[in-house]
Amino acid sequence: MCAAFDPIAAVRDESLRTATLLGLASIPFTIVLSWEVFFRSWGIGPAEGAYLGGTISGGPILAAGLVAGYRYSQRPTSSRSAGIRVGIVGSVPILFSHFSNSAALVLNGSLEIAVLATLLTPLVIIVGAGICGLVGMVAAILGDRLADKVGRDRAHDAGN
Repeated sequence: MCAAFDPIAAVRDESLRTATLLGLASIPFTIVLSWEVFFRSWGIGPAEGAYLGGTISGGPILAAGLVAGYRYSQRPTSSRSAGIRVGIVGSVPILFSHFSNSAALVLNGSLEIAVLATLLTPLVIIVGAGICGLVGMVAAILGDRLADKVGRDRAHDAGN
């Protein structure tokens, strides 16, 4: 019989605590770099009209993933796992963006569009978190390779 997955235990996992903190630390930077997405959907901003859509900056998740890969390169926990954790935790601004846009649609749009936005919310959450997890994983792989390269160069320089 398979043991049930315990999400609380997964969050409290000591081996990925640094990755979780890096993901959390990326959130304010993502919000600041993507401020228009959050404020313009409510009519606050340069256009002063309802604005839907926009782009979320992935730079903070990319940077946090690089740091996670570098930090986890010599640990027993995989740097890929750390990068995925960074990306999924750092994907919270996508939820904020979607809820902000959905709320603007519900308040200003037709009933059909409001229902569609509500029904697509789980899909948006899964796809958004998945893409961010993938970005974090790729960045962590690059950070791991960077740590290996820097480590080899340091060992080579120390030998001379």
